[in-house]
Amino acid sequence: MDEERRHGPIAGIMRTPGGEKWRVLAEKGAPTFLLLDDGVGQARPDEQGAALGALAGDIYRGLTRVERDAWPGGVALALQMLADRSFFPPAPAPAGSGDEDGAFRALAEGRYVRAVNFHATPRRLAAGFEGQLSRLAESFAPVSHEDLVGLLDRGAWPHDRPGIVINFFDGFRDNYEVAAPILDRLGLTGWFFLVSGWISSRPEDQRAFADAHLMNLPYHEDELSSGDRLALSPEEIEDLARRGHVIASHTRNHTTASPAFDCDLSPGALAREVAGSKRTLEGSAGGPVHALAWREGTPLGTDRRADGALSEAGYELLFANHAVQRIPGPLAGRS
Repeated sequence: MDEERRHGPIAGIMRTPGGEKWRVLAEKGAPTFLLLDDGVGQARPDEQGAALGALAGDIYRGLTRVERDAWPGGVALALQMLADRSFFPPAPAPAGSGDEDGAFRALAEGRYVRAVNFHATPRRLAAGFEGQLSRLAESFAPVSHEDLVGLLDRGAWPHDRPGIVINFFDGFRDNYEVAAPILDRLGLTGWFFLVSGWISSRPEDQRAFADAHLMNLPYHEDELSSGDRLALSPEEIEDLARRGHVIASHTRNHTTASPAFDCDLSPGALAREVAGSKRTLEGSAGGPVHALAWREGTPLGTDRRADGALSEAGYELLFANHAVQRIPGPLAGRS
């Protein structure tokens, strides 16, 4: 894999076939825009958003049918391609709406946030991570759970710079050892979406768990020793929460809620993946866990049973491939 491919635009990486794509994505912070879906369309007019919406609409209409239908979906791919062009402010001058089908209206209405998605953060790549995070810290403000809920529910933003949501998926030990100290030095907030079954398993079983649950381990063989602990420990999770970072769920077994993957969406399985992972992570973090992301970034509306499980468990936010969504229901917002 050459350096141009490794450090190239995320849209190009998404088109990389086979396992190479996952190896790159697991080692690279992937920037994207996330639409804010509060269910009622709270708008905060945003001139920059109008420009972004126009660009996103143009990008989406230029995708092929295959690109629109394949993972992560046309809207998500368009937002990633938009990030390749226009992630750092200011955006180009506003053009026409460019949004005939309404897919990107949230951008024009100011209901969006920038995000960067990481997985593992191997020590050999620490300098690259620090460079990427340093540039983000120069242009953006960190986003806490309270900031994001305020933006979703009221269109309120307390900072004088746009926000950046920095996500770390799965729960790699090197997120704590490599990434967290950089975040702390730069005054950034990390959102750690953890696979509770992985962090709860014995160190000697963690490599097998990852292999069995479609979790890419982007390490050279000489970086892995038999029995090495790959996942965060409960003590490290508690320390991350104490330092102001956000602990969130990535399910118990790295599970998707998409019926296309023939996954088990029985009540018992959903309870383990959703409510069970929440209890485990809250026990480690010492505080409430409000957000979840399914594997494959499954959004609300894909399966009513999955949506119901999220509501019953008391989650507030679902992170999908293209959006941060407010979870409806009488229990949403309770810890």
